[in-house]
Amino acid sequence: MKIGVNLFFWHPHCGGVGNYVATLLREWPQLFPEDQLVLARTDGAAAFVNALRAAPNAYRDLRLESLEQIVDHLDAFDVWFNPFGHYSPRPVAKPTVLALMDIQERFFPQFFEPDDLAFRLRHYDSSLQHADRIITISEFSRESIVRIIGIPRRKIDRISLCADELPPPVRPIALPAGWPEAFLFFPANAWTHKNHARFLIALELLRNRGLVTPCVLTGVPPPENSELAASLRHAPEETLQHLGLICRAELCWLYHHARALVFPSLFEGFGLPVVEAMLCGCPVACAHTTSLPEVAGTAAEFFDPTDPESIATAIDHLWTNQTLREQLRARGTEQVRRFDARTMVRAHRLSFQKAIQSHTGLWQRVRKRFAGPPDERNDTALTRHEKTAAARLLGSRIPPCA
Repeated sequence: MKIGVNLFFWHPHCGGVGNYVATLLREWPQLFPEDQLVLARTDGAAAFVNALRAAPNAYRDLRLESLEQIVDHLDAFDVWFNPFGHYSPRPVAKPTVLALMDIQERFFPQFFEPDDLAFRLRHYDSSLQHADRIITISEFSRESIVRIIGIPRRKIDRISLCADELPPPVRPIALPAGWPEAFLFFPANAWTHKNHARFLIALELLRNRGLVTPCVLTGVPPPENSELAASLRHAPEETLQHLGLICRAELCWLYHHARALVFPSLFEGFGLPVVEAMLCGCPVACAHTTSLPEVAGTAAEFFDPTDPESIATAIDHLWTNQTLREQLRARGTEQVRRFDARTMVRAHRLSFQKAIQSHTGLWQRVRKRFAGPPDERNDTALTRHEKTAAARLLGSRIPPCA
């Protein structure tokens, strides 16, 4: 099988989806050496492609100036895979698979810049409608796509993610000398839905009660002029350190040495840090919403991410109770076995085969006929149906819109 992979939407800070694509492309040749991965990209993804390690014939590097040029190279692949949530150009006269992590914009539109929100609403629905198969990463995401957008469930394959490779641990260079041996770890870019503000309030509540829980933050830091940046600056340095972007070896060290991972995210399509923590034997406390309960299973101390008091209580339980930490560590070791790279690769290949089998000339003509109208949504206000379905999926625990 020759698989065209759309890397035009890759960028250095694309978060968990970037790790997902890297793992998939790195592991694929080990399982299916007879396949060829045709990597359609610009020069901007050169470093990403060069970092892949496989047999010389595993990849074909297809460098293009624009994505529209892919229509001149359709003979290079049997199926067209779009792993970054956006099927483009569409439609193409080939079996097509779309991977969409989540539709967070239907739950929290206020968390997106106007242009980003408009792009998602304009293109995601159309991409979902025109793809032969859809891959998403949790049951929560699949239900969201079915119940909010109306895509048939039979068209969607739920395939769990797995942790990208974690190299031997190396102590972060930016971590101050003499940093306490016991600390919390919260890895996340400073995006609004990651919920840093409530997390910092929870730490302050604990400090006011006499419980000091040093914490290390990583990821893209907030803008200098933001309220979150001000809160981080005012926090005591001896109890809070934001290391910014770090390498995978340093990340691995933090997972192995932290007393617990705390992950208060308001919304996750999957939640890779939870899986990475369990893989490294790090106990987990995380939000009880969206996909996180199905990913963590019984291997986490759950809390309400909208309530700093609930976050603080969970941290207190995990910080002070060694027996609980050991129980969660043991459960995590069992739970993480569900998230395996080989299983993920095999499931993707099966989805590609389904796309090839279901692709017909008649369906292609129908898609060409209706390719335009779904792209014409210019109103960024959510419909009543979207708001209601989102609220029901969240179980009314988190208001979907401000």
